[in-house]
Amino acid sequence: MARFAREIGAGKTGPYIGIQNMLNYRFGRNPIDQVSMDEFYAKMKEFEQKYGEKLVIDKHSFEVEELPELPKPFRKGQIIEAEIVLPGRIGNEKLAVACNRLISVPNCYKEEGSKVRLKIKRTKHNIFLGELLG
Repeated sequence: MARFAREIGAGKTGPYIGIQNMLNYRFGRNPIDQVSMDEFYAKMKEFEQKYGEKLVIDKHSFEVEELPELPKPFRKGQIIEAEIVLPGRIGNEKLAVACNRLISVPNCYKEEGSKVRLKIKRTKHNIFLGELLG
């Protein structure tokens, strides 16, 4: 990756190439065990020395813009009406829409296009989880 970055002028004539640590997630594909961030950064520093290329890049190098959090249209415990629009990724999960937001609905057997009543169980980070009622 370091040699390729040098060859294409990454960070000089184009955007940087960012190398990320592979993290395991509960519902993700986890082909290998993750290494600690300390171990990952130590290896990146070692590769920087070996290849003479900057590999550890701070967020300012990517011109990341901080934006305000979107308002949450739901609160925990609220009962809402929504429409099932898509199958989810996990088991019998469905995805519903209400107030222009996507809501994950586990253990749902309703057909796409169905109108449902949901109780909002979680609203963390503007990721919504609903429980099917009746």
